[in-house]
Amino acid sequence: MSKIKNSFLTYKTFSFLLALVAFLYFSSIFSGFYWKNPWVDIPLHFLGGLSVALFGIIYFKNEIEKLNLLSAVVFILGFSGLIGIFWEFFEWGLDTFFKAKINQASVSDTLGDLLMDLLGSILIVFYFLFLRKKAKN
Repeated sequence: MSKIKNSFLTYKTFSFLLALVAFLYFSSIFSGFYWKNPWVDIPLHFLGGLSVALFGIIYFKNEIEKLNLLSAVVFILGFSGLIGIFWEFFEWGLDTFFKAKINQASVSDTLGDLLMDLLGSILIVFYFLFLRKKAKN
């Protein structure tokens, strides 16, 4: 059973990394559609926060089940926020070191991106709370 669980977690991790590489590849193929249209950044960060929070819940399921409700919520939001911060550093690094011309217009843009990450993860937290309450009944 443990071998099946470990291979499933490896599959999820691989899928997540593959999606990241595919995003970067396709954004360069379509002449930088993402970089030339800053409005695309908003829903992508929202969906990113949503998917990272969901990924965190699935990946750390056993650990989260041991936590009380408040600790579980803080963990999920913290995990999603930390990945969002890493992503912003990644974008900054691409722009600074590789001249990728990513739309890093201001601190306001970065904070807006992080806000959208957290809003997406908050939606998943509400879903998580709903499922947890349903499981207790």
